[in-house]
Amino acid sequence: MTTKSIEETFNQQQTKLNIKRAFTDLLSDEGYLFYEPETFEPYDAFIRVNERIKPSSMVKVLDNTGHILVLRPDVTTTIINQLIPRFRNGGTIKLFYDTDIYAQSNGGVVEKMAQFGVEYLGSSTSTEASDSETVNLMLKLCDLFNVDYVVEIGNQKFLDALFKQMALPNEALHELKEIITNKNVSLLSAFMSRHPIKVNDKKLLDMLFRLEGDIDDIEEKLTGIRLDNMMKEALNELRLLRSTIETTTLKRKIIFDLSMLSKYDYYQGITFQGFTPSANRALIKGGRYNPINKTTNQRIPAIGFTIDMDALVKAVNQNG
Repeated sequence: MTTKSIEETFNQQQTKLNIKRAFTDLLSDEGYLFYEPETFEPYDAFIRVNERIKPSSMVKVLDNTGHILVLRPDVTTTIINQLIPRFRNGGTIKLFYDTDIYAQSNGGVVEKMAQFGVEYLGSSTSTEASDSETVNLMLKLCDLFNVDYVVEIGNQKFLDALFKQMALPNEALHELKEIITNKNVSLLSAFMSRHPIKVNDKKLLDMLFRLEGDIDDIEEKLTGIRLDNMMKEALNELRLLRSTIETTTLKRKIIFDLSMLSKYDYYQGITFQGFTPSANRALIKGGRYNPINKTTNQRIPAIGFTIDMDALVKAVNQNG
């Protein structure tokens, strides 16, 4: 690993500080409140929300009563488990945070990643309106700096409808989700050959990784495929979102992708992720997740996103 000079270190930290100040000023002007998430999360509570996250990737500790805690792997899960139970139904909270998340590599090294995030809890109008506000706010934040980026937008409802139609055993469904998350064409083909899948579902799976581009292009590719009501609803939501994004931004920076699937299982609607040429991982991740308020047993409309600050700092510095 190359050691950075002291000048490079301070240059990166100053860039990060400038970005945080710009983000904080813009979000405060938009009425968003600062939130500081808890550092530790009960292991059992985290796993209940995120069944597909490998326990070996988490940094685990024991508290003084012997309970297992994890060092914050994901802020949205912390919000679901610790903020949503205190949320008043019918209200709206717009918040942002500036914090770190932690993971453990295969070699056992603890990795710290700086994240800046935004969450829109509740909805004073409609989920479509908060989807639009959140996605456009994310684009506005990215456009504060001279950074080349592309955002992919999908809808979890489309894949959830497909999974429901297939009615696979849990183990097979888990395997399929991992294949789609990693966009592995050869493994998907092998999976379809090993499992009894209905003809229409097989057609959808076979073309799944090609269902990207503009909504019109995607719908043309789906010609002749039977779509259920939830799949149609997912496409309509994407079309409505597209109508709220500036035309120049659409042409230059937006790709719709129905095969997008996060490793986090809490997403239930619009999802998106952004990339820069200089980063080896996503710069932006987010979407709609609508958690259940355990005190009232009602779903709370919620959407948010995180920005990888280290990746953004690198991109900003490379672009001068």
